[in-house]
Amino acid sequence: MLNRNYQLGLNPFSIIFCSTILAAALWSQDLIQVTNSNHVNYMPSMIQTQAGSFMIVYEQLDASFDNGDLLLTTSADGNDWTDPLLIISGPGNQRHPALVQLQDGRFQLYYLTDEDGPYHIFSAESLDGILWDVMGNLDLGWPWSTNLINPTVLIEHDGSLTMSYDVLYGGGYVAHSVDGLIWDHNQTWVSNGALNRIMRHRDGTYVLSYQRQTGGQYFQIDIFTRTSSDLVTWTPENRVTTNMNSHDSFPLELADGSYGLFYARSDNNQPYDLYRLDSPDALTWANQENLLPDPGWDTQPHPILTDNGDVALAWSRGPTQNTTEVFFVLLAGEGNDCDEYPGDINADGVTNVLDIIQIINIILGMLNPTDCQLWAADVNEDEAVNILDIVTMVNMILLEG
Repeated sequence: MLNRNYQLGLNPFSIIFCSTILAAALWSQDLIQVTNSNHVNYMPSMIQTQAGSFMIVYEQLDASFDNGDLLLTTSADGNDWTDPLLIISGPGNQRHPALVQLQDGRFQLYYLTDEDGPYHIFSAESLDGILWDVMGNLDLGWPWSTNLINPTVLIEHDGSLTMSYDVLYGGGYVAHSVDGLIWDHNQTWVSNGALNRIMRHRDGTYVLSYQRQTGGQYFQIDIFTRTSSDLVTWTPENRVTTNMNSHDSFPLELADGSYGLFYARSDNNQPYDLYRLDSPDALTWANQENLLPDPGWDTQPHPILTDNGDVALAWSRGPTQNTTEVFFVLLAGEGNDCDEYPGDINADGVTNVLDIIQIINIILGMLNPTDCQLWAADVNEDEAVNILDIVTMVNMILLEG
């Protein structure tokens, strides 16, 4: 079940509603191969756009892993994907993409490159996902010689951005930006591990997952998590895996408000499989599930929560680590039974001015919404139905037009 509290109305008046939406119980495991080339296609970053389609940016590497470009592909439903579009290429090694869509509809991409010497985090921006402008090196306050890698970026409810990133062999850090161009220089330390990835729960809790060495050999690695309410003070690290060969973790808030942790794991020197752990509080993890037990070398999962509450998963898969393609699967059963979807409050299959009128009526108390209408009216998913949802709706309609 999806339990969500909503605040309605205009200050100083507000009403608190509780919406309960039942989830389905079936999972779909139809694997869709997204890419097909003679390269190493790796580390996908995926979003569901405001128009409802899926967009993936991924690395395309040569066999040495020393030369990579970034390519983009899209799909209306996750089944059929467009031909890959080269969006970021040399000089240098372009890797570790982190794709987001801002509330005004613009796309921003963060990635690492060594084109100016050390590894630095760059950004690029696009209005349509096709034409991209490289904005250049992000100034995060570090000396130029510092190697910065592995950005993960989330959009806050107010439209600002939070990034987790690694200093190569130097732990994990977070930074904040109002516009994605100018970032704070606080160099806020969050872990002594690598592949730091961050998410924000609807209640304001940040969850960080990362990996670090736990055995005598460099490849003996496990996954850890920490939580914070302010990005500064963090709980003690929590060791999540103990097999000393777990990697590539990515945390996600699920439709019912609980947490999922997706990661790659190998036991007894077998190829990696993708696993998931669940938690009610991001502190105690249980119910380990092998998502893809069939043969394949599965790594670098990137899960997202879709508009209807299902989990969509993109990852790298191949017969060996050096021959991988990007795959996609929709893990159904996390979602809800609503005919409505975010922005389509009247469930007519179209997002338009009639839905904006419905939101206005909800805010003014002229419409007593059903649970599904209330869920669909919270377009920006900040647990409040207000003028910000109307602004987001207008941007959605302009983009679709």
